[in-house]
Amino acid sequence: MAFPPPAGTDYLEPSTGVIGPLQSRQVREWTLVLTSMNITHAVRDAHPGWVITVAAGDHTRAVRAIELYEAENKNWPPRRTRELLPYARSLAAP
Repeated sequence: MAFPPPAGTDYLEPSTGVIGPLQSRQVREWTLVLTSMNITHAVRDAHPGWVITVAAGDHTRAVRAIELYEAENKNWPPRRTRELLPYARSLAAP
Protein backbone atom coordinates (compact mmCIF):
# COMPACT_ATOMS: atom_id res chain seq x y z
CA MET A 1 0.00 0.00 0.00
CA ALA A 2 1.36 3.42 -0.94
CA PHE A 3 1.25 6.29 1.51
CA PRO A 4 1.33 9.98 0.61
CA PRO A 5 4.61 11.73 1.39
CA PRO A 6 4.80 13.47 4.74
CA ALA A 7 3.67 17.10 4.82
CA GLY A 8 6.41 19.61 4.18
CA THR A 9 8.55 17.31 2.01
CA ASP A 10 7.60 18.88 -1.33
CA TYR A 11 11.05 20.45 -1.50
CA LEU A 12 12.60 16.98 -1.87
CA GLU A 13 11.23 16.57 -5.39
CA PRO A 14 14.06 17.08 -7.90
CA SER A 15 13.67 20.10 -10.15
CA THR A 16 14.58 18.17 -13.30
CA GLY A 17 13.76 14.85 -14.87
CA VAL A 18 16.39 13.03 -16.91
CA ILE A 19 15.77 11.03 -20.09
CA GLY A 20 18.67 8.97 -21.35
CA PRO A 21 21.45 8.12 -22.02
CA LEU A 22 20.76 8.51 -25.74
CA GLN A 23 22.51 8.12 -29.07
CA SER A 24 22.74 11.00 -31.56
CA ARG A 25 19.74 9.86 -33.69
CA GLN A 26 17.51 9.68 -30.63
CA VAL A 27 18.63 13.09 -29.39
CA ARG A 28 17.75 14.78 -32.68
CA GLU A 29 14.38 13.10 -33.01
CA TRP A 30 13.32 13.24 -29.37
CA THR A 31 14.20 16.93 -28.97
CA LEU A 32 12.00 17.65 -32.01
CA VAL A 33 9.17 15.72 -30.32
CA LEU A 34 9.60 17.72 -27.10
CA THR A 35 9.77 21.00 -29.01
CA SER A 36 6.55 20.16 -30.85
CA MET A 37 4.85 19.51 -27.48
CA ASN A 38 6.17 22.83 -26.06
CA ILE A 39 8.13 20.99 -23.38
CA THR A 40 11.17 22.98 -22.31
CA HIS A 41 14.26 20.79 -22.36
CA ALA A 42 18.04 20.84 -22.49
CA VAL A 43 20.57 18.37 -23.88
CA ARG A 44 23.59 17.50 -21.76
CA ASP A 45 26.67 15.46 -22.61
CA ALA A 46 26.81 12.26 -20.56
CA HIS A 47 29.16 9.39 -21.24
CA PRO A 48 28.55 7.33 -23.44
CA GLY A 49 26.00 9.61 -25.13
CA TRP A 50 23.66 12.41 -24.12
CA VAL A 51 20.75 12.98 -21.77
CA ILE A 52 17.74 15.24 -22.11
CA THR A 53 16.66 17.14 -19.01
CA VAL A 54 13.14 18.45 -18.51
CA ALA A 55 11.32 20.08 -15.62
CA ALA A 56 10.17 17.51 -13.07
CA GLY A 57 6.55 18.47 -13.68
CA ASP A 58 6.94 17.78 -17.42
CA HIS A 59 8.86 14.51 -17.10
CA THR A 60 5.85 12.17 -17.31
CA ARG A 61 4.38 14.08 -20.25
CA ALA A 62 7.77 14.12 -22.03
CA VAL A 63 8.29 10.38 -21.60
CA ARG A 64 4.75 9.66 -22.83
CA ALA A 65 5.23 11.88 -25.92
CA ILE A 66 8.45 10.04 -26.76
CA GLU A 67 6.80 6.64 -26.25
CA LEU A 68 3.97 7.59 -28.62
CA TYR A 69 6.45 8.88 -31.19
CA GLU A 70 8.49 5.67 -31.05
CA ALA A 71 5.37 3.49 -31.34
CA GLU A 72 4.13 5.46 -34.34
CA ASN A 73 7.50 5.25 -36.10
CA LYS A 74 8.40 1.70 -35.11
CA ASN A 75 8.94 0.36 -38.63
CA TRP A 76 9.89 3.58 -40.35
CA PRO A 77 11.41 3.88 -42.85
CA PRO A 78 10.10 0.65 -44.40
CA ARG A 79 12.59 -1.89 -45.64
CA ARG A 80 13.38 -1.68 -49.32
CA THR A 81 12.24 -4.67 -51.32
CA ARG A 82 14.53 -6.10 -53.91
CA GLU A 83 13.35 -5.69 -57.45
CA LEU A 84 12.86 -9.00 -59.21
CA LEU A 85 14.13 -9.00 -62.76
CA PRO A 86 11.72 -10.26 -65.43
CA TYR A 87 14.49 -12.39 -66.92
CA ALA A 88 17.30 -14.60 -65.65
CA ARG A 89 20.77 -13.15 -65.20
CA SER A 90 23.34 -13.93 -67.84
CA LEU A 91 27.12 -13.82 -67.78
CA ALA A 92 27.39 -13.36 -71.55
CA ALA A 93 26.82 -10.00 -73.11
CA PRO A 94 25.03 -9.94 -76.50
